[in-house]
Amino acid sequence: MVYNKIIYCRCAYNNSISEESRELFKKILLSSGKEVLVLDDICELAAKKNNKLITFLKDGGVSIVACHPRAVKWLLARTGIELHRLETFRYLDMMKHSFAKVCEEAEVEIPQQYRADVDKSTPALLQKSDDLSEESASFEKEYALHNSKESTRPWFPVIDYSRCTKCGACMDFCLFGVYGKKDDGTIDVAHPLNCKDNCPACARICPHHAIIFPKYNKAPVNGDLEGCAEDAPHKTPIFALSGEDLYKALSKRNNKPKKGLYKKEK
Repeated sequence: MVYNKIIYCRCAYNNSISEESRELFKKILLSSGKEVLVLDDICELAAKKNNKLITFLKDGGVSIVACHPRAVKWLLARTGIELHRLETFRYLDMMKHSFAKVCEEAEVEIPQQYRADVDKSTPALLQKSDDLSEESASFEKEYALHNSKESTRPWFPVIDYSRCTKCGACMDFCLFGVYGKKDDGTIDVAHPLNCKDNCPACARICPHHAIIFPKYNKAPVNGDLEGCAEDAPHKTPIFALSGEDLYKALSKRNNKPKKGLYKKEK
């Protein structure tokens, strides 16, 4: 297949990539001669179930430069892209690979004037860890940090339905009404705006790694399954997630006012 289109997600709310690097990479892609669609954040489109990508993707031949492929696939599914078509796209992970590597895989030649800068703009690899003991120590600290700032980023879970068994553990656990259930028993992220910024707790209690938070910085919660056996069960005791009662921590957090998640569209 000839890949003559590129979708570039700037991952605008991910602070592991500098704004300077984002803009540099955009210039390189736009100089490629391919048809390029630049998005601020695929998560924003997915939260709103915005179907603006369907027309761009309809003829195939699309490379998608964004975060971890599993997360991107299920974000796109939420926007209305048919599942069978998701396998026809080429997913390029700029969170794990250098911009130079992504350009190579996207068949984009880096102009001479940008080559030295590209070598300096490799994003740091997102931290990966299945060790929750380290995270537990800083759980309350993370809450305090993120609640001290006005949250505008689209933070919510997406479900990998190839792994979901409809057990409902996430829906039973979530205090904020994020999840719902369809008539056929399928679990749905019905109210993404209810989700609390930087709270990935439901993903940690999912037995099959089916819940993804694309903006989280550790695997497998962020969608990266490298080093995680596909069939490996995953279950974390609820109260191991926090140094104290997690429900108490989340309840306190829920009582704090929250700003809207989205910037106004221009």
